[in-house]
Amino acid sequence: MDLQDDLTFLMRAAIAAGLAFLVGWEREARGSPAGDRTFAMVSLGAAAFTAIGIEQFPETAEKLLAGVVTGVGFLGAGMIVKDGGSVRGLTTAAGIWAVSSIGVVVGAGTDAHRVASYNPFTALQWFLDGKTVGGVSLRGPEETPDRAEALRLYTIGSAWFSHDDDVRGSLEVGKLADLAVLSQDYMTAPVDRISTTESLLTMVGGKIVYAAKPFNP
Repeated sequence: MDLQDDLTFLMRAAIAAGLAFLVGWEREARGSPAGDRTFAMVSLGAAAFTAIGIEQFPETAEKLLAGVVTGVGFLGAGMIVKDGGSVRGLTTAAGIWAVSSIGVVVGAGTDAHRVASYNPFTALQWFLDGKTVGGVSLRGPEETPDRAEALRLYTIGSAWFSHDDDVRGSLEVGKLADLAVLSQDYMTAPVDRISTTESLLTMVGGKIVYAAKPFNP
């Protein structure tokens, strides 16, 4: 990594540790044996392992992340104590497990452990409604990103994983002119219709590579 990458890593690690410190401070104020320093170190470690995994082992980074989540889960489980008919430490255990996600970068795409459509709008609709092909909801509103966040995960979020966020993932001066003119407004179309969105005009590197009506009468 160059100096800019090093500074970015340190900034992300510091933010992750700082946010987790606040969660730990609240737990410590309520008498939890795991306090601010414990929470901060867990989040800092998760951020470090994530960054190192993406940088050094990009093809298998998801396995490293799964190991981090599992390991922190075991750490949190050690905080749970059964005392007679009551159980103590559940909130602290859940908190330790949750703060490990503060340092984790998230991206979106069409790859999955099952056969999935490569259509990005099918994936974006799933992000917003959380429903299977059969219409079964798998998550609630508290686990569902809004439209802007889902789009961010699918664009700049995934560009970060491929080390391309300096040239693609957002429309900015100096980046590649990759864009598409869509058949409907993603931000206002009904959620259950987002998967039907099509490109009317597609540009890659500033060049038109696909055009439909009315751009190609």
